Amino acid sequence: MPPVLSIEDLSVEYRTREGPIRALRRASLTLERGQILALVGESGSGKTTLGLSILRILPRSASVTSGRVLYQRRDITELDREELQQIRGDQISMIFQDPIAGLNPIISVGDQVQEVITSHRAVEKREARELALDALAQMRLPDPARIAKAFPGELSGGMCQRIMIAIATALDPQILIADEPTSSLDVTVQAQILYELERLRDERGTAILLITHDMGVVAQIAERVAVVYAGAIVELDDIAPPSAPPATPTPGRCSTPCRGSTGGASRACRKFPARRPTSPKSATIAPSCRAAPKRSPAAAKTPSRRSNASPTAAPTTPSPATTPSKPSFRPDRRRANPHNSTSLDRLSDLCNAASPSPASHPPSEQMRRYDCPMPISLR
Repeated sequence: MPPVLSIEDLSVEYRTREGPIRALRRASLTLERGQILALVGESGSGKTTLGLSILRILPRSASVTSGRVLYQRRDITELDREELQQIRGDQISMIFQDPIAGLNPIISVGDQVQEVITSHRAVEKREARELALDALAQMRLPDPARIAKAFPGELSGGMCQRIMIAIATALDPQILIADEPTSSLDVTVQAQILYELERLRDERGTAILLITHDMGVVAQIAERVAVVYAGAIVELDDIAPPSAPPATPTPGRCSTPCRGSTGGASRACRKFPARRPTSPKSATIAPSCRAAPKRSPAAAKTPSRRSNASPTAAPTTPSPATTPSKPSFRPDRRRANPHNSTSLDRLSDLCNAASPSPASHPPSEQMRRYDCPMPISLR
């Protein structure tokens, strides 16, 4: 059976003032029907960019430079706007990361679910409302009729997340892209959302691309996992106990000396290129691993004090005569109470110092009228 979604050598760049930034580097993966594929990686590695590229909803500063996204033997990157509108929300849907920000705060929940249905189905308003209530009921929401009349600000985060799933699955899509659906939820609500995703896979055969940071979620529901690092998919395999060392490099395993690493070139990164991400000034940068800690140009030019010191020089112990004495002042940690006259004196002095003196600021007429004391005294 052919895969329901196939991504081949997909590359995406963001245009910035400093030059283009490659967010994806020849990423390739396949998604089967009824399968949950987890996409994991550190923040900024390109996971969300890959999900947005499938539906072609990237920001204006981003563009697909190479590769294909095949769905039903059609390349999504070459479809026109009308063909994309038929696919988005109907055959391929997406659950965005922030459920409260993804919902319109001034439109009721029921109207937002109906809008997706009426955009892709030629149904009457009454039938669309019944389908919307059915979609909310399938998410196990209590009293769907009442929730359909409510606004997103009146609901909790877990309810808003279920509403996002109801909107994304109202038309039984074949592919569901879930961008960290449990990131801002507690453990109890998180378990409920994961149960809904598993139920969609088992009952409808929906293929789910799960973008997450939580490896516990990956081990619980995912069947395959793809590890993204610096825009590239470095590992793609079934869920199994780790039997081989990871392919993601660290500053301690580099094929070239990393800045700030003490291991040197003796430790090598396994099957990973020894170069940093390309940039407009990459020709002037010495080759190093992308996992190496970055240093600013100013810090690289400024010699450190430790480099000038002799490595064989023994540390000198300051003599007792030159050792600076500790400050003799120690704050009084006693609590201020009516029986502690020292604390009351200090508080009175502080209040008198903070209040204006009578010579520079004479009392106003209102203060004379009510006989307000100046300066303030605690006694």
